[in-house]
Amino acid sequence: MDLVELAYGLYFTRRVNGGKADISDIVGWLEESFNEDLSQAYRMFIDITRRKNISLTKGLDEMREAIRGHVEESLRYKPKKTRSKT
Repeated sequence: MDLVELAYGLYFTRRVNGGKADISDIVGWLEESFNEDLSQAYRMFIDITRRKNISLTKGLDEMREAIRGHVEESLRYKPKKTRSKT
C-alpha cells in the first residue's frame, strides 16, 4: 500500500520525467525496482480514498515525519565531550 501511495504521490505532483510519466509507468517502475506486484494498484488507490479512521496518506505521512525527525536530530546541538587532563 505504501508503494501505491508513493506512486500516486509522484504522479499527482508530476515528479517523474518532467511530469510526463503516466501512472502506469510509475507503477511499473516501482514494481520492477522493488520486485513487488502492484497489479492491483488502482484498486488499492480506491481503498486509500475510502480511508476514514486514518490519514489518506498514512505511509507518506510516516516517511515525512521520519525525515523531519532525522533532520531535527542531526541539527540538534551536541556539545563536544572534553577530555579530562590528568
